[in-house]
Amino acid sequence: MIDLDQLSAFVTIAERGTVTSAARKLHRTQSAISRRLSLLEDALGAQLFDRRGAALALTDAGRAFLPFAESALAAVASGRDAVKQQQAPGAGSVSIAIVGTLVEAPLAQALRELPSLALSVLTASSAEVSRLVRCGEANLGLRYFEDADGDLTSELLGLENLCVVASPAATPATTQRWIGFPFTRSFKEDFGRLLEQQLTAAGMRGAEVMAVDSLSAQKRLVEVGLGLALLPESSVREELARGTLVVVDMPSMATTIPIHLVRRRVGYKSPAAGELIAVLKQVFAAQSGSQRKRRPGRGDR
Repeated sequence: MIDLDQLSAFVTIAERGTVTSAARKLHRTQSAISRRLSLLEDALGAQLFDRRGAALALTDAGRAFLPFAESALAAVASGRDAVKQQQAPGAGSVSIAIVGTLVEAPLAQALRELPSLALSVLTASSAEVSRLVRCGEANLGLRYFEDADGDLTSELLGLENLCVVASPAATPATTQRWIGFPFTRSFKEDFGRLLEQQLTAAGMRGAEVMAVDSLSAQKRLVEVGLGLALLPESSVREELARGTLVVVDMPSMATTIPIHLVRRRVGYKSPAAGELIAVLKQVFAAQSGSQRKRRPGRGDR
């Protein structure tokens, strides 16, 4: 018989890649997590992971089973929320997974409109935001780009400007190089692909790009003069204010990225979640109106 503890162990191992890391996240012993996985594989009659030393990689059977395990966990979490609401109709709590750069502006503004809302916030990459919502660890998600996953609804809330940034001391030699996220062929829309598309459209196809998979590392490399970067305005607001980065006036690279609200297609939506969604839509609508009048934080070089 399959139980929720086994599903949780399986999904967490798939996320973390090792039993040790999964045990740490679930606050269980490694032996307990290994035992749960073994019982699940016995119940399914299939091996779910290939063992490669300490690391585990999903087998074909594991990849086939993963979305069903995630859906089951999410359904239970959704049902739990519905029962809590039934028992305490006045209580309002929501968990949201969000790309870190979106916390300061839209989410902070929304919270000012909902002072009594009990909110838990998980910051993550866009892909991880979707996974947290899909598994039921978060009720809602705010991420860049649309997620076409059939288990999720992905609603466009607004657009964010991207700007080209450089070190104030950058030289013509260093500004020939770009620093960006790795190009990912498995995704139609990501920052690596977007940078390549913009460079091509601007007549700079084949420009040197240093692939760096961390936003913080990209900003530090640009600050020391090792290249240019095309980044969301919200992600460089502090550096622009401090003067460690400046905006490069490069109209040919001007573009925007979509910000999407994701939630499970099937599942309970609490009144509190509904309130937060409504306020977030208002916040983004107001931002969209102001952006049409001006583009904040821009400078010339």
